[in-house]
Amino acid sequence: MPKKLSEDHNNSLRRENGYKEKRKKSTKKDFIRVKNGYICPFGRFMRLVEVKKVKRWKPHKEDTFPDICKTKKYIFKTYSCKGCPNIENCKHQRLVIHISDLIYKMTEKFLNKRYKIHYKARFSRSEGINGFLKGDNGVLKLIGTTENAVNNEIHLRNTIYNLTRLINLKDTAY
Repeated sequence: MPKKLSEDHNNSLRRENGYKEKRKKSTKKDFIRVKNGYICPFGRFMRLVEVKKVKRWKPHKEDTFPDICKTKKYIFKTYSCKGCPNIENCKHQRLVIHISDLIYKMTEKFLNKRYKIHYKARFSRSEGINGFLKGDNGVLKLIGTTENAVNNEIHLRNTIYNLTRLINLKDTAY
């Protein structure tokens, strides 16, 4: 039986027999992600309190990474639990996440609407038919600098690719 299911089953047996439930640790899925923190299931804001380096006793593959890519402990705590109806058996007062600085900063940026809009628009310009532009050419260096010029250049490259493919398949362009 998976650990999560067995914990729930054991807690239900404890409730039936009048014993105290074993508290489960909180996971990131229990919380709503907002800018600069999380919101617990009871609506309390949890802010970032500290960032600690992960200590490793043996050599690790991350030792050669730059600092921004190394895994760290991000500790979030809530200080506004007064008046919460579930304060006696609350398991949501502290949340520890193991991620790198790069992933944390990227997640923070995507909580901003402006970044989501730019991220969606990026896909119409970055890849052509069947992944041709990314797969065959690697990272493309385009001549155009404005959005319109880049779109036109991508469409031109796609047209050239399709014509070349048509000629190879049918031995004619019409």
